[in-house]
Amino acid sequence: MSWDEIERFYRDLISHQWQVDDIIPLIQFIRDNNDLNQRLFGCTSLDRLIVSIYNPIELQREALWIEFDKERKLWNFKYYPHPFHEPEHERYYPGELLIEKFQSFVDKLKWI
Repeated sequence: MSWDEIERFYRDLISHQWQVDDIIPLIQFIRDNNDLNQRLFGCTSLDRLIVSIYNPIELQREALWIEFDKERKLWNFKYYPHPFHEPEHERYYPGELLIEKFQSFVDKLKWI
């Protein structure tokens, strides 16, 4: 899916009362950044965004899973470096740090 298609997917969920609007700024950040939108691919799983450098994305094959815990107001990042293994890294970040922490995570993984 293109980043525009991913945004449309989440906007459609929002129009059906799903509370997933918190992820839209990250999708727009990736889409509007030429380095990121050319190197990163995404797929959706309802309230979870899965980002990888591989296209097509295979779940749990070097991918970063991102979802928002609404009750705790924290972003959950899970990094899966190998197929069918537990995540190598799992971190929680305050809601307002989504883009900053995403950029930092991508830099550490050397994805761009």
